[in-house]
Amino acid sequence: MRLGERARWLIALAGVPLWLALPLIFHEGRIAKGSLHLCDPTSTGPDGCPTDYIPVLEVMLEVLVLPFLILVMLYPFARFAFSLYSPPSEGRRLKWRLGMSAGAAAAWPVLQGIAIGGAAWALWRMLTYPFVGALWPFHLYWGAFALWFGLGALIGLLDERRANAA
Repeated sequence: MRLGERARWLIALAGVPLWLALPLIFHEGRIAKGSLHLCDPTSTGPDGCPTDYIPVLEVMLEVLVLPFLILVMLYPFARFAFSLYSPPSEGRRLKWRLGMSAGAAAAWPVLQGIAIGGAAWALWRMLTYPFVGALWPFHLYWGAFALWFGLGALIGLLDERRANAA
């Protein structure tokens, strides 16, 4: 599996909107689950779903703190995304200002391990939504994020093997 440099750059860039959508997905996903009455209405959560937090604190974290953290972490995430998908330095034509100059294989296995953890986290988040038709946008989002992480880990593995074979 050999992706061209332009395809890698576009896939790395696609991670940024996925990252920026996190607060919206968390907030709207909780509301969507509650509106389907999939949880017990006698529970303590504001949407009828059980919660470990005080409802006011949970909403405050979800609406105020999470969007702020996502914006603060945007640059480090973009660096991670472009480093994860950066091709080996020889033969590059595009500028990879946010990516590693040596390519993703140079950070083996750290970047790929983080990507595998991200894929597992996204799959776990996807499984927190019951498989009903009304929640398919959330399954699609979390599945896309898991695929994005997994593809980055796979490309890094293949680059590392090619570098060791040469």
